[in-house]
Amino acid sequence: MPRGLSDYDSAVIQGRLWTPDVLRPAGWWDASDISTMSFVTGVSELRDKSGNGRHASQSTTANQPTLVSVSQNGRSALSFDGSNDTLSLNAAAVTASMALAAAVRPAVTGGGTAYRGITATDTSSSSGSALYANLGTIGSNPDRWGTWETNNNSSNSQLQANVSYILVMDGLDSGSFWRDGAGDGSYAATQGQPSLSHIGGAPGGVPQQQFNGLIFEVFWIPVALSYVQRVALEGYLSWKWAIPLAASHPYANRPPLIGD
Repeated sequence: MPRGLSDYDSAVIQGRLWTPDVLRPAGWWDASDISTMSFVTGVSELRDKSGNGRHASQSTTANQPTLVSVSQNGRSALSFDGSNDTLSLNAAAVTASMALAAAVRPAVTGGGTAYRGITATDTSSSSGSALYANLGTIGSNPDRWGTWETNNNSSNSQLQANVSYILVMDGLDSGSFWRDGAGDGSYAATQGQPSLSHIGGAPGGVPQQQFNGLIFEVFWIPVALSYVQRVALEGYLSWKWAIPLAASHPYANRPPLIGD
């Protein structure tokens, strides 16, 4: 291959790169794919790449996230202001519990009371899945990440400001948290957020629920992820966004390939 190409680029050119299409995601939003976006003042729509029509949009210009053209590994990202920016999903988003994965970079930690929503799948408070970053000092678990639930199941580790992460919830109603390919706790009995099917935080500017930072890519997966599926998805996100994985991860040193 020509000099200067990364292993990721080489695999893409050769048609050997494993991609998340094989997981048949229920939703897939990719901030590096500008062809899936519409713009007014900011990003007014981010279209679903899964083929299921779960498009995320925002008609209020003041609440539209901003496209950052070069943010991570030379790729664009969506910047959410932590105040009122959010993308709400259409009616097709209302769905059951999901395995969730996201590549994100929180902009702040350690301040205020802040359950910052990354994504949520349902409009019912008693079903569905949600992934949040706790970027404040709530209770005894400051700056954790986890799933919205009555007891707010949280990760073991804390997030840091201006650090990029791959966050995965591998199960449906229960499962394990994985941060950058390393185990980070577990959860059970996930719940949705009422009327909050979204990317980047609660519709309507609900106080303390808007994500503050960059969102690179989000997945909803309609089945519990097997080990093979999870590590491939983490490897894909790692090499695409240049976010290092745990040293023991099978894709810490090369991207996942078709046939692995």
